Amino acid sequence: MEAFFVEPANRDFAEGRGPYRPKDVMPTLRATRALFRFFLLGGVLATLVAGGVYLSREMSHEELLDSVKIVTAQVSGCEGPWKFEHVRFRYTVDGKVYDQSAYAQKPEFMWATTLPEACKTGTVELNYLTADPNRWSVSTISPLTWDEREAKPNANMFLTGAILLALSGVFAFASFLFRKQSVRQEALKATGIVLHGELLRVEEDMSQDSSNVLVCYYQFKNPAGVLLSGKSTPFEGDLKKGICPQPGTPVYVVYATDETFQML
Repeated sequence: MEAFFVEPANRDFAEGRGPYRPKDVMPTLRATRALFRFFLLGGVLATLVAGGVYLSREMSHEELLDSVKIVTAQVSGCEGPWKFEHVRFRYTVDGKVYDQSAYAQKPEFMWATTLPEACKTGTVELNYLTADPNRWSVSTISPLTWDEREAKPNANMFLTGAILLALSGVFAFASFLFRKQSVRQEALKATGIVLHGELLRVEEDMSQDSSNVLVCYYQFKNPAGVLLSGKSTPFEGDLKKGICPQPGTPVYVVYATDETFQML
């Protein structure tokens, strides 16, 4: 029965007519290394940038909250006890006088009972922003809107960096596997000998996305006569459906050690 080859290019090597020609994984190894470095650098930079932006926004938010100050305003005019919209008052910040009208202020920054009471006392406690003293509220309410008070930086800005770092980990692992395969190939090329074996079975490789990839299981005896078994891997030639040899078909194996061998 004619021998079966996963890598037909190694027929000459198996029959002593040429050198061993393993599948070249170096281009893939170099590509995975480059992608690993790219995603690692991108992930680190994205995380650092996100961290800087996060801290900057956090500090800006804290500064905004700390910029709320209290001032005692003097009531300068009232038009009836229930007409709080028409109350006017004045206050001074850094030497500048601010003349305000309750009519121009939004209701959420006032209590309906606070300003009429101020008409009786002649003063009212107000909160204002140091960056813009024209923004005010009665002292029991913040002059900041709800969105401004809750505008904390979102941790989702770190998501990009996390994704890039995760991808770098994936390519680092792939690079490790291809490097391991490259070292294995070099060992087989340097000291490998050809041994005879036989095919045990062929199965679908369930670890692959495509159900068309098949894996060959085989056995052979090492130079000491010990029976060993192995299987082809995705790094080797992918056997497709339609080319499915029968169990017992002769195969060739390149052998270096009991841990380092490969079906040709």
